[in-house]
Amino acid sequence: MKATLSMKLRPAYLVIFSIIVFSLDFLILANKTIFPSNTIDGFLVVVIAFVCLLIFISGIIWAIVKLISGKAKSVVRVPAQDQRALTKTEIVFNRLFAVLLILLSIPLPVLNMTTIPTIVIFVIFVIFLWFGKKYHLITNIVFLIFALGIYFVPIPPLAWGVFRGLKEFRLNGFAFNIPILFSIPLLIFISFAVRNMLGNIFAYSKAKVSHNAFYFVSLLSVFVTVTVYPLIDSVKLRERTMNVNYATGGELGLVYTKQTLTFLDRYTMAGDFTSKFDPQSQKYIYHLRLTEPLAKDIRFTKVETDGRKIDFSTDNLAKCLNCQKDENSPFGIVFPSGKNIDFVVTGDQLIKVIIFTEPENKTSEFVFWR
Repeated sequence: MKATLSMKLRPAYLVIFSIIVFSLDFLILANKTIFPSNTIDGFLVVVIAFVCLLIFISGIIWAIVKLISGKAKSVVRVPAQDQRALTKTEIVFNRLFAVLLILLSIPLPVLNMTTIPTIVIFVIFVIFLWFGKKYHLITNIVFLIFALGIYFVPIPPLAWGVFRGLKEFRLNGFAFNIPILFSIPLLIFISFAVRNMLGNIFAYSKAKVSHNAFYFVSLLSVFVTVTVYPLIDSVKLRERTMNVNYATGGELGLVYTKQTLTFLDRYTMAGDFTSKFDPQSQKYIYHLRLTEPLAKDIRFTKVETDGRKIDFSTDNLAKCLNCQKDENSPFGIVFPSGKNIDFVVTGDQLIKVIIFTEPENKTSEFVFWR
């Protein structure tokens, strides 16, 4: 009797243990607010959290497998003549992760209403997972396209750009922050969208491999790959910025986009924002050129390099030809109309992002890493 009870509690032990260790990892190792003098390596924190996640998932999988095996001696399949049919185990786990996806997605619209379009995609996907008993090629292709967009295309208002977010997490020294947790439902959606496509292909193959085994191996492989790859991929300096200008963005982003698409002659663009490393001075140089005179003044309340505001009254590393300083604030600057703009920032370290903030908090963001 005791042995049987112990066997039933083992999956619970894994789940409880992973939750306790993850909580300690977050509250003690990763929390700089509670422990400002903490010197624990951020990478160690991430490794511990990742191991806890694997243990948690293993405990859940183990518990459900035991539940299924206890109720049925053999795996029940939808009619074997249909190659697209899912096994009972696949259906159960699809529904399990559908519920998990919805639960983990709840904080997204609460904290940021602009993520509602993404949540709508998740809800449709959850309905598809819950009621689906077969592979549907066209539907899987559509969700795969959305998954690739969410992973690779950075649109912060929609919570898109997981690849970039994980890379920034790495660039920040694996410093733990709450927003990184919101990547989990996105990673679940991406992993299942890719896995479903792989399962669709596998369903038509003649490989003598268990469908259930392929399901778990492919799901785990995809999840680990999309999570870990951005954390180990090399980070390089862009020779030319990637302008991230949104619908609510500032005037500078629009002017920059227009001038970079305008050629003064066959070889010279009207505007550019370049970056390079000068081996002689051992410094990084970021150079914004707008060689077509501006039609109107563009006023900035602040200019930030990786979150640090530039003080134009004391900072000698920022220079701007034809610019005007804001008399009311040392952080403000004006790009005057009728003038060419030549703005240069010099840094000892690679600057990842330069953000120009205009009145009403309209921003133009320029990214310099890839």
